[in-house]
Order: sequence, then structure tokens, then C-alpha cells
Amino acid sequence: MEKKKIFYYLAEALSEQEKQEFKQELKPRTKKQQVLGQRLDKIMVIVEKMIVAKDPDLYSNEQLAKSLKISVKQLDKYLSILLERVEKFIICQTLSKQQVLKNSLLKDALLNRQEKNYVIQLFQKLQNELEQTEITTNQHYLDWSKLYSSQYFFPYTDKRDHKVEYLLDRSIEQLDIFYHITQIRLFCEKACRKLILNQVQTTDIPNHIDISPQLINQSKLLEVYSKIYPTTNRALTRLEFNDIILILKNHSDTFSKLDQEFIFNLLTVTHSRYQYQNDTELTNKDMYKLHKMALHKGWLIQDNGYIYFDDFLNTMNIAFAQKDAELLGDIECDFEPYMEEQHQIYIITLARAYNFYLHQRWSKVVKELNALAIAQLDDRINYMIKRNLLTLQALFQAFILDKEELEDIPNNLERHLRYIQRKKDLLSNDFCLLNENLVKLLKSLYTYLNKRQLIGFPHSLESTQKELNTWKDKLENEYSNTAHKSWLYEKLDYLQAELNAVEQKV
Repeated sequence: MEKKKIFYYLAEALSEQEKQEFKQELKPRTKKQQVLGQRLDKIMVIVEKMIVAKDPDLYSNEQLAKSLKISVKQLDKYLSILLERVEKFIICQTLSKQQVLKNSLLKDALLNRQEKNYVIQLFQKLQNELEQTEITTNQHYLDWSKLYSSQYFFPYTDKRDHKVEYLLDRSIEQLDIFYHITQIRLFCEKACRKLILNQVQTTDIPNHIDISPQLINQSKLLEVYSKIYPTTNRALTRLEFNDIILILKNHSDTFSKLDQEFIFNLLTVTHSRYQYQNDTELTNKDMYKLHKMALHKGWLIQDNGYIYFDDFLNTMNIAFAQKDAELLGDIECDFEPYMEEQHQIYIITLARAYNFYLHQRWSKVVKELNALAIAQLDDRINYMIKRNLLTLQALFQAFILDKEELEDIPNNLERHLRYIQRKKDLLSNDFCLLNENLVKLLKSLYTYLNKRQLIGFPHSLESTQKELNTWKDKLENEYSNTAHKSWLYEKLDYLQAELNAVEQKV
């Protein structure tokens, strides 16, 4: 605690009679001490004003130094002198002459005077804050730590006081909550790194953390953390995930930005890894609830007021997968203030292109995506890959449904393949394989569709069925690890139904 505050509480603890006697002792006894005495007296007068106002922060050290026309460094020197004198005064007032000689009692005498109002005031401040808000902030944690610190350094506080007892009990709970949250965060971060690096789980991350239900009931944030902890060793069940979503929906506005973003990142990263391992019952539709909530509740907004470019791209991608044209429209029209200026046109264009696709306007999709000068964009791999894939999907949709080749499809396939190969050093081997397999499957699909367009079904139904079966076999076996697999199966089902309809006519 700063010297000014210590002197404030010591002076406040003096009775009126003691204050007068102490001020008499401050008066200079020689001419050499006149300046010192005047300045000490002025400080005492100002401190008495602070005592009347009951505010130890009424004047800052800078304001005190300015009123005395001295530097802050000189003020520190005068405060040291005042503290030494008031401590001696209190010791002499509190103890007998014989006791003064006993050094072991000197600290006790000071503590009995100094601690009383300081600790009670701190307790009262914390109690008022706790009664007025249910939101637990990081500042509360710091205050409760200070409370413990005050107990450690001021052991003579009357702990029988009901207010003191209440606050100590409450602070113990809150510090325990903070401890468990921090512990879970650390274990979850460690588990995430192991998942990303494909490492086997080890015993240094326990399967279970024992937290009392009573403590969990005290904090919705701790309840969420206790429910996401299983992700350190296994995927969440759908029931567990929906419980978390419900709490986040109703209470996440009271969480700190750090907690909101940590929970979102943890759930998305772990789901991605467990999904890749085919070890989760959660689907992209389940995760979409989380992405949509994160966007609308502002979890993804950074300190600079913007949302990361890749966060926009990933959210739009999952909205597109769930055919949510409304959310894509919201991003296009309402989220421009959260886009950095250099990224606005790319985000809005992609949102618009996704919406054109959902409304089956294939030529509009291709036109929108080709209109932008990509060279003006920083090296954003995520955007380029999404742009290339959406263009390919639109081209194949038009070729399959409308029998129209909007652009040179083989050239677009080669362009995407070359881009993936150029960026191999920046992409994972698994991701490269997914895209390379997709291009191979689409090349063979294009061959099938081209023959269908040129030759037609009636002339060779058997060979057409054989080619379609071959493509299906590649999808299920040789190139089973491929991007957009569900979309490819949709195309397979459509083409098979189309072929069946022709056979029935024949």
C-alpha cells in the first residue's frame, strides 16, 4: 500500500485529542526545521480534509506535491518522515514505557491501529459490489486476492464481525471458482495442442476434475467450463453440447471477452479434430448453432472493433453448408462495420456469391467471383480456396442441371489444383489430399458428363451406368478422403435418378 494511504489510515485511527497532540509534535523546534515543519503541517491539514471526506484517494500524490510546490520524489521523503513520527506516536500512546522496549510488540501496536479501518473499508467495498452485480469480472478476482493479502498482513482483524465473515466465505468461493476455471483452461489448451499434433493423450491430463456441485451453482462460467472439460479426452455427446449451447445462449453476455473467445475456439477446434477421426456424433449442423451465436453475440469482435477475415469466411462457409441465406444476407448488409476496409469487398462478394448459389443462379456466382482483382488482396489462402471451390461447384451445377458449360471446367480444375500444390508448405498434408482427390473425382465426373452431353443416354445406357458405377466406386474407395463428399453424393444421386428415368422411358 502506498505511503499516503498508510498515513491516512493511521491518522484516521487517532482520536481528536491524539490528533491535536500529534500536530503539536510536528511543530518545528529550531529555525532549521521551520520549512520541514511547515510542509509536514500542510500535509497533515490536507490528510485531515481527506479524513473528513472519508476518501483516501481524494488527492493524488501529484496533487499533494503540486500544492506544496515540491516534486513527487520530495513528497515521498516527507511522507516517510510523517510515517516514522506517527508510528512512534502511536507506539507511545498504545504501550507503556516498559512495553516500548519490547520490540516484539511494536508491530502489534501498529497493526492494531492501522488495519482496522483499512480492512473494514475494503470489506465494505467488496460487499457493496457483490450485492449490486452478479457478473464476476477479472477485477473482482484481483480484489479478492487483495482481500486475502490484507488478512495475511493484518492478522488482528476482528473475524467475528458478520460482514467480515460473509466476505471471507464469499471470497473463498470466488477464488476457488477462479482456480478451477484457470485449471480447466490450462488442461484444455494442452489437450488441444495434443489433438492438433495428433499425439496420444497422456496421464498428465486427468479424466475428471472434482468440483463440488455447490461451487458450480455459484458460477455459470464455471458450469460451462466443467461441461466442456470432457473435450480433453473425448468428443462431447449431442446432449452435452446442447446443454452448453443453452447456457451460452442465456448467460454468455456476462462472460469476459477472453472466456467467450476461448470457449468458441475450444469447441470448434476439438470438434474439427474429432470429426476428422470419425469419433463424434456432432454434425456441422450442431456446430452451426455455435457459429451463428458467436457472430450475433459479438464473441468474434476483436479489441480493434473488427472480426478476423478468416472468421467471416469460416462462418459464411458453414452458413452456406446449412443453406442459411438469411445469415449470409445479414453478413452482406449488417456486418460491414466489423470488416476491415481492405477486406470488405471480398467478404461481401463471397456472401453474395453464396446466396446466388443457394438461389440456383450459377452464372451470377461465377460472374461475382471473377469480378474481383485477387492481386489486390493480401495472401489469404482461406479466401482463395473457398472462391475456387465455390466456382467449381457452380460450374458443375450449371453443367449437370442446365446442361450448360459456363466456363472451361478443366481449366478451372487445373487452376485450383495448381494453387493447392503451390501452397503445400502452408497447408497440411491431409488438407492437400482432400482437395487433390476432389479435383481427380471432378475430372472423371466431367468426362462422364461430357459424354452424356455429346452422345446422350439412349444410345449406350449400359456403358453410361458402368461409367457412373466406376465413378461411384472411386468416390467410396480410391478417393474416399475428399473434400465436399456430401455434395458429391448429392450429384451421384441426381445423376443416377436421371439415368433411371431415361431407362424407364426406353
